[in-house]
Amino acid sequence: MFDAILLIAGRGERTRLPYNKVFYKIDGQPVFLRPLKKFLELDECERVVIVAAQDEMALAKEAVQFLNSPKIIFVSGGERRQDSVENGMRMCVNEVVLIHDGARIMIEKPYIMAVSETMKAFHSAALAVRVTDTIREMKDGKMRMLDRDGLYAMQTPQGVRRNEYLRAAALAQNDHYFGTDDVELIEKYLSIPPVLVEGSYDNFKVSNISDIRRLEAVMEGE
Repeated sequence: MFDAILLIAGRGERTRLPYNKVFYKIDGQPVFLRPLKKFLELDECERVVIVAAQDEMALAKEAVQFLNSPKIIFVSGGERRQDSVENGMRMCVNEVVLIHDGARIMIEKPYIMAVSETMKAFHSAALAVRVTDTIREMKDGKMRMLDRDGLYAMQTPQGVRRNEYLRAAALAQNDHYFGTDDVELIEKYLSIPPVLVEGSYDNFKVSNISDIRRLEAVMEGE
């Protein structure tokens, strides 16, 4: 069994929308409802903590009201993603917690379960896909090509153990360190590297207006 944290507090200004991108509606519903439903449909998922911005809390609660699910709990987001995850983590009761970015709309249940199953044997796991583009690194005015065979793009959900994450987050806070990846803190402060679980290129993050158009095409075809 596991709990899930669904992060919807980000603004996503690159979409050029006048509001939070997860509230963009397709077929009359905010898009963040799709990943939410995927988690709720799993018997193994006991609780979904939705982390929302305080000024969007009422809007988020109204959006999910029709689901009438006792699994859903709300908590306010923090100043940074890391703070939001920590707020959500404190509302979880299961040892295993899966953290999902609400902007990754096209997550499917088999991938959620793949991370959950991996967490039965390991302490940290995350979806990831191989990098297919050629990547160059610029450092000190010099450019070099990176071997993409060893490069992976991280996705969510990412699985952690509740108490380990909170311990790592406290150490990061003391260092004034703010990571961009949830499992990064576990590796940096507890020396527990994540197990990478093969993800899907369809599980893309909605970051700009092109992503929204792509999302519309995919969801309207479902």
